[in-house]
Amino acid sequence: MAPPEKEGTGKETCVEEQKEAKLRRGQAIAMQSVAFLLIGIASDIDRAAVKSLLRDAKTISGADPWRHTMLGSAWVLHFVAAFGIELSLKALRAREGFSPRHCHNLLTLFNDLLPATRSKLETQFRHDTQHTRPGVALSDFLREHRNDFLEWRYLDKPKSLTSGDAGLLQLAMCAMLETYESLS
Repeated sequence: MAPPEKEGTGKETCVEEQKEAKLRRGQAIAMQSVAFLLIGIASDIDRAAVKSLLRDAKTISGADPWRHTMLGSAWVLHFVAAFGIELSLKALRAREGFSPRHCHNLLTLFNDLLPATRSKLETQFRHDTQHTRPGVALSDFLREHRNDFLEWRYLDKPKSLTSGDAGLLQLAMCAMLETYESLS
């Protein structure tokens, strides 16, 4: 699918697209930071620090705050990571000088990027994942996770949350933000 044509011409359009690129980049970095924090909480849930944070937590009678914290952390982590990837892809598109499409499909947003940008992203992702999941193409990973934002916005299917790879979602976001910085 070909990327949408560039809207408008001239200096004003370029300035607006660069403002949007910087805004989306900043938002993506914020989502990335929250994802890092949630990964830490999920991995340290049985440690004293997290127990200390939850010691005064109030909940309904009979509810298990530990189980709900684990589920809630996984839910929010996947939602935030998918949203961060979406923002990163939109930042890249704006950095290329185009208005990003208004959609949540990660593969569509990836395919909207210029071929050179997609190639840089694939190379960066391959490099970043060489020790954790070698040989995974970013485009295949995004195809698998293309609708994560829509599917994980609500906790309608809590069992599906166990199927996401938070580490790879985080690495995809890192690859996108690193590629953003490399574009001139």
